[in-house]
Amino acid sequence: MPRCKRCYGGKEYITHIFLSCPKSLPIWKEDLEHLKLENLLGECSIETWKQSKEEDLDSEGDSKASSSRKGKNEKGKNNLYQGKTSFIYDKNDKGKKKKKKKKKKKKKNKKKKKKKKKKKKKKKKKKKKKKKKKNKKKKKKKKKKKKKKKKKKGNYVNNFKKDDEKETLLH
Repeated sequence: MPRCKRCYGGKEYITHIFLSCPKSLPIWKEDLEHLKLENLLGECSIETWKQSKEEDLDSEGDSKASSSRKGKNEKGKNNLYQGKTSFIYDKNDKGKKKKKKKKKKKKKNKKKKKKKKKKKKKKKKKKKKKKKKKNKKKKKKKKKKKKKKKKKKGNYVNNFKKDDEKETLLH
């Protein structure tokens, strides 16, 4: 039985087997053992394989193999039995590990983005506080100036009156 290794970015991640059947189907490792037991690998075994799979599903319910198979092939149910090579999907898949690492990196980036956003918000708040303080100081200064002007005006008039009185007294 010929075996070959597929390459994913320089790393071998899936080994697949060529069946003698022209309509070969995707094979999971658990199913491959089952087919070997029933000696179905040498001939066209699609119908018998389908029947045995349905029986397994009825008896076991949601086993790991069946649930993973369901998840993978829900979209392409019609394409299940097409293609010329059949694949054995390794659980210790180096390609899959790579994808997981990428996902982790994305999460880290999200955290960084959140931190940046928080920093920006803090900076904005600080700027607003500074502006408020400056505005308050400006308002206080303006009020003080106005008070001083009023006082000066009053004093000037009073002084003028006093001078006037002094003059009248002198005359």
